[in-house]
Amino acid sequence: MGRTSNPKKRQKMKFVFFNSYYDANNGMELCHKLGGKYHVCPKHWIAHQKEIYKDIDQCDMVIIWNSLEPCTYWIKDICHQLNKKYLFLEYGFIPQKGYYHLDTKGIIKQSSLNDSLDWLTDDMANQSEEYIANFLDQKKWRDRGNEYILCPLQLPWDCSIYLCSKYKTMDEFIKDIIDLYPEEKIIVTPHPLLRKNDVLKDPEILSKITLDLKNCTMHLAQKAKAVVGINSTVLYESLALGKKTIALGECPIKTHNGDRKLALCSIHKQFKHLDIDKFLYILESINHV
Repeated sequence: MGRTSNPKKRQKMKFVFFNSYYDANNGMELCHKLGGKYHVCPKHWIAHQKEIYKDIDQCDMVIIWNSLEPCTYWIKDICHQLNKKYLFLEYGFIPQKGYYHLDTKGIIKQSSLNDSLDWLTDDMANQSEEYIANFLDQKKWRDRGNEYILCPLQLPWDCSIYLCSKYKTMDEFIKDIIDLYPEEKIIVTPHPLLRKNDVLKDPEILSKITLDLKNCTMHLAQKAKAVVGINSTVLYESLALGKKTIALGECPIKTHNGDRKLALCSIHKQFKHLDIDKFLYILESINHV
């Protein structure tokens, strides 16, 4: 996909990164490649308030990992006080692994992708379609039929669930699916970080669905009549595949009622982990620098 950026901007701009998680280094490599300052976890933030205030005051751009955690509001407040620009960073869409995406408002229910998608030009849409075609071809994924309802599970303790949906457990989610599709075959795929015994607990629910622990979600999506999730990133890949895609949690896919145009727009928000030129191009394209 074509892009241009100012190669001197990397040298001129000073970045500060904030990671809202205790046990992760999300975005750290990108930060170091940009020559930025990296702060991890709220406990560190509290213990180094003066240093953080100074770092934000002396930078040109603040990058915040994840916008949903309450601790990020403190960083945003400092940015507002000092009139500093900030963006949000998270994993990519198509695909998630190996990519990040940038957003001016946040992630999931706070994402700017919940707003109008009219900014997507025909040329941008064509670029996205070419990218998606190559992506699907590399994976050898295509529409192979309409045989069942496919439901990808998520981590029940993740903020995307407890802050962006009504669900407290995955059993509650699948019970809704069974009620919505009483006559359909339902295949459920676990989140890869969930152990087999932690996927679903209710024996009655397990008796009414097929739990597939072997195949990846998108392999199964090829033969799905619809892919129904909460707000999993895999739903963007389902949109790209052209499948009917439904989100029951608060997110852009629900906002836009599964419009495939959303998948085309998401491509222009993401970049490979250490693709600095694309990172800078996205900064320029959203008129933030």
